[in-house]
Amino acid sequence: MLNVAVCDDNSVFLSEAQKVLRQDSRVGEIDLYSSPEELKEDIAHRWKHIDVVLMDIDFGSGEDGIRAMEKIKQILPEVQIVYVTAYNDRYSQQVLLSDAEPTGYMVKPLDPDILKRYFDKIYRKRGGKMYLTLQMKGREYSVSVGSIQFMENHNHTVTIHTDEGELRVYDKLDHLLAGLPPVFIRSHKSYVVNMNRICRLEPDRVILANGLSVPISRANRAKVHEAFFRHIGEML
Repeated sequence: MLNVAVCDDNSVFLSEAQKVLRQDSRVGEIDLYSSPEELKEDIAHRWKHIDVVLMDIDFGSGEDGIRAMEKIKQILPEVQIVYVTAYNDRYSQQVLLSDAEPTGYMVKPLDPDILKRYFDKIYRKRGGKMYLTLQMKGREYSVSVGSIQFMENHNHTVTIHTDEGELRVYDKLDHLLAGLPPVFIRSHKSYVVNMNRICRLEPDRVILANGLSVPISRANRAKVHEAFFRHIGEML
């Protein structure tokens, strides 16, 4: 899940952004800030872990969003930035010249489809560094997303096959898939596979790099093949 901060001095926009973000199942906590100073204070004191910042550029007075993100990047170098503005191309050159390299640049009001594509990009970029949080025997356990080969569901229990071994959790496959990046795809009603681990496609199964196979249902065959070849194209 991604913890997202939205920083804007317009309370109406903050409310609208929160509604749009709640439509994406990959978004966890959403924190709203009316100024860069508030956001920097939270980050400086480590009160919040933030994965993505939606940052307005023009605050009218005081520090602008671009300069603020350059300072925030020094504290959180992995944070992803999506700049938002009401002024179309007015700030495009400043954004590109900034030391705080952004993931995206959006014009208000937020377009949910474009924001989703930026989150897809963030998940692809961070896939190997992300963690999936599991509830096991009343305790939380985190597993590196990049280490997951595939997952299978049987009798209300999901077995997660990782490089380190198998983990079994009492959960729904749909719920776990919602917390994973787009590189994971449902190949069968009972299976989810990491496309980074696929080395060969066959009509009724995928073969992983370690020689294991994961079934593909007839209903999912076209979707899996299309998604895999699109994924390969994006990686080239």
